[in-house]
Amino acid sequence: MCPSESVRNTTVTTAAQVDYLGHRSTVMELKDVDELGFSTALAKARKSYEEGGVPIGAALVYLGSSNGNYRMLGSGHNERIQKSLPTLHAEIAALNDAGLLSPDIYAQSTLLYQYTTLSPCSMCAGAILFYKIPRVVVGENVSVSTGEEELLKSRGVEVVVLDDQKCKELMASFMKNNLQGLQGSQHGGDVVR
Repeated sequence: MCPSESVRNTTVTTAAQVDYLGHRSTVMELKDVDELGFSTALAKARKSYEEGGVPIGAALVYLGSSNGNYRMLGSGHNERIQKSLPTLHAEIAALNDAGLLSPDIYAQSTLLYQYTTLSPCSMCAGAILFYKIPRVVVGENVSVSTGEEELLKSRGVEVVVLDDQKCKELMASFMKNNLQGLQGSQHGGDVVR
């Protein structure tokens, strides 16, 4: 799907999921409307992995009108390792890539969607809340989860978890190769995010 195509109806299926910390989420598989955002985030996660970094990618998409047209505002990947910058998470990189947005976009913040391959950490959840992004699509929340999905939901953000196998495999490979003995621990999560 290219950015100029209009958005078609979404097909949604749901199931319950519990991550390793016991947090419960609704798992949804989405078609069409989220294809651009999620595929971009996944491509960015792969890029980070290939660079030797933490494989997390993100994208920010704006639905510019009620007729379903949309455009990519920004995308990025986690570069904490590559650039030795502790705050350069994927979601922040996508916001940075989008740059200073025009006032009309902020006024219609209900049309901003954030896509990320891994459940957002506290810092990234704070940025999502600060910019009033109403919808976050998460690739997976099993490898590392900090519970920030519940914070986002409590503030009215729709959190959609795809439970994507490609995201899980990418993170599992990174953790196996880089974080031996830390997988599933809180310390391991801190290192990853």
